[in-house]
Amino acid sequence: MTFIGEATTMGTSLELSAQGAGWHMSIRRIDGKSDPRFLACNGKPMAAADVALFIPDWQRLTWRNIADSMFSRSKSHAEDSAYQITVSGARGSSMSQEDVSKAFEQFMASCL
Repeated sequence: MTFIGEATTMGTSLELSAQGAGWHMSIRRIDGKSDPRFLACNGKPMAAADVALFIPDWQRLTWRNIADSMFSRSKSHAEDSAYQITVSGARGSSMSQEDVSKAFEQFMASCL
């Protein structure tokens, strides 16, 4: 599965989604600063190896669940070195927080 990167204005985060995946992810710097690498990923296909450039210790992440809200559901957050990652279920998805975290790990395992 390949995700498509979408950099937010000023390159403060990188949103990644794949059609039909049922979940998506967002990467941002822990210090909140912009990252020119996010802008370079805008509109580009992103494989697990590309995500691992930002989240190198993805196998050892400690996920914190975020309470569901009217804006998002099945959301979890983790930090790795200078970056943080948030994974969440897509709108209309029935995936739980655990399902989404496992889907991320399965996706990332493809870069091993």
